[in-house]
Amino acid sequence: SGRVSSQFLSGLLLIGAKLPTGLKIKITDSIPSLPYVQMTIEMLKLWGIKTEINENWTKFDIFPGLTAPEEYQIPADMSAASYPVAWSLLKKEPVEITNFGKTTLQGDEQFLNIAERCGAQVERIGDTCKITPGKNLQSLGDVNWESMPDVSMTGMVLASFAPEGTASTFTGLESLRVKECDRIGAMQQLEKLGVKFEVSGDDIVIHGAGDTLKAPESKIEINSFDDHRIAFCFGILKTALNLGSDPHQESNIQITEPECVSKTWPEFWLELSDWQDQLRPVAGMVVKKGDEFLIVKKPRTSHAWQFPQGGADEGETLKQTALRELAEECGEALNVKIKGERPIGEYKYLFPAHFERWVENLVGAKVEFLCADYISGEVVVDGDELIDHAWVTEDQLGDYFEGKYFKAIKNLSIHPVHF
Repeated sequence: SGRVSSQFLSGLLLIGAKLPTGLKIKITDSIPSLPYVQMTIEMLKLWGIKTEINENWTKFDIFPGLTAPEEYQIPADMSAASYPVAWSLLKKEPVEITNFGKTTLQGDEQFLNIAERCGAQVERIGDTCKITPGKNLQSLGDVNWESMPDVSMTGMVLASFAPEGTASTFTGLESLRVKECDRIGAMQQLEKLGVKFEVSGDDIVIHGAGDTLKAPESKIEINSFDDHRIAFCFGILKTALNLGSDPHQESNIQITEPECVSKTWPEFWLELSDWQDQLRPVAGMVVKKGDEFLIVKKPRTSHAWQFPQGGADEGETLKQTALRELAEECGEALNVKIKGERPIGEYKYLFPAHFERWVENLVGAKVEFLCADYISGEVVVDGDELIDHAWVTEDQLGDYFEGKYFKAIKNLSIHPVHF
């Protein structure tokens, strides 16, 4: 059967060429998520695998042997793209999504059509997709989600905020019952927020709640069932209700097992906080002297090593903050020359759950790094701003920096300036 999940069929297709005599597959019914299977076949062809498929996609012959291409560019994940698109529509904020080619083989790309149904303007220029939301969210109407089931739950969130008195009908959802959880049942938790959610077999009708959809007055729990897509959807819903982006902070909607997003988007909550302007702006300075870099240790509980960095004051530019913080931490005698005005990379993180926040709305920080050459002067270790400093080579940084920080630093685009 092809109706349970296209993933089963794709799995068989992917191993076929490595079997001694190849593989023959006969589908006894039909394939609801056919675009995923078509994408798999195109991938096989790119790897030089011979295939024969009949016109109605019920018989597959996969022949043995494969040849890897010299280069293959992995396209963006269109399922993941549905979340910033939905955030844009619900928050009335335009967004630009990069690495978003003009066309892909992914069925979930059709979610852009859903955005247009909801009143958004969609522009695709090069590898960038720009979403400009309409003034008012429109109803989705009747949609068959058979070719894009993974983004149907994102559509359910949008349908919940559609104008009061409208209804959106969802069909083609059979595969949702056998995903990481029963996703129809999981999304029925929208009823906890007062959304009228009618289920008939595998079909759904959602009645828009419009402006009546508000944050609950008392605490409710949304069970993610350890399913990344359920957590994504209710995370977007929380921000639409202005309940914040950090799943570990107390609010009237608590999502269980929020870490399940690590399956496909480990930094989702962090990125969501960035979209919401809930990360404190911080400027850092990568100071280079010969083949060594300046690192410092502040008087914090963890005593972690890092590049000199600190929070921006209101009205400061990135360069002004970086120079001020360098002087405050390392002393006025240290003289450097900044190379360029633009940051060479960034490091984002969420505060620990117990962290005492300066501003309650801030749930983390975004450190943007500038690069500078050492000119003269010595670092002053006063025990107040700094308790230690060191000049270390690139291959020594991993011995000083914490794992997450070091991983982010390694990914900075510093190498063009001799990092």
